[in-house]
Amino acid sequence: MNTLIIVADAQRARLFRLAHRAASPDPVELIEIDSIQNAPDGDATPDFPERVAVHAARFARHHVCNPVIVTSPPAVSRGLLLELERQLPQTYILPLARDLSALEPSALLLSLERSLIRPEPGHLPAV
Repeated sequence: MNTLIIVADAQRARLFRLAHRAASPDPVELIEIDSIQNAPDGDATPDFPERVAVHAARFARHHVCNPVIVTSPPAVSRGLLLELERQLPQTYILPLARDLSALEPSALLLSLERSLIRPEPGHLPAV
């Protein structure tokens, strides 16, 4: 199975996939696959969580992603998680109520590893 990671705030959602690298000192890396902007004028739109969830669900179904990890501040989490549960009812969705949206992929991976219980250094857990 693959892992999809959604990093969102009120203005943007970034979608990453977890890639496994063979014969490397760093066995996993995050690859950014897409970015979804809220309204370009800076005003939040009520359909933003649904647009993110529909887009993420399409990717998750096509690439057989389970789990889906979601990091977002509490104000964004509720709507986004409800929409993801509606779009992906058979998928394990792991929410982390933290704003990690400004982090680069390597720092994001490190923060996720520290937030989740790791079986070994350099590995995200199988959930």
